[in-house]
Amino acid sequence: MAITNYIVKPVTTSDEMAACVAIRHQVFVVGQNISVTDEQDGLDPECQHYLACVDGKPVGTMRVRRLDADHVKFQRVAVLDTHRGLGLATAMLKTALEDLEDGPLITVVLEAQTDAKNLYQKLGFAEHGKEFEEVGRLHIKMQRTVGRRVERA
Repeated sequence: MAITNYIVKPVTTSDEMAACVAIRHQVFVVGQNISVTDEQDGLDPECQHYLACVDGKPVGTMRVRRLDADHVKFQRVAVLDTHRGLGLATAMLKTALEDLEDGPLITVVLEAQTDAKNLYQKLGFAEHGKEFEEVGRLHIKMQRTVGRRVERA
């Protein structure tokens, strides 16, 4: 069941960033028993964060980290368990992809928990490599390209 009374927006305030951190703590540290040290990697300041809200309440988040001129990485996709299955992760991912569409061709990479890889496949991501364990959970590297090819003179 998808919902329609939600918004996904780039994070612009410290209160919104605090909501992202709180959601990630609930999902990853409390829900998946990932250590706070692994979840809080110190990279948040260099990332673009997105926040999903339902009826004004923050319920989902993700971040995009630029790796170099040709690559970005989608990370920390998290939705509170009370709001899973409603299409919010898809909405956040689509918003982030749309924000990259008008720019030059870029490769988006991610490391999906294997039980969530279908979510990413539906958005055009393809598996790259073999499953690996990280923070006690199986993951798979995935990627896709987005943007427009720029002709060079």
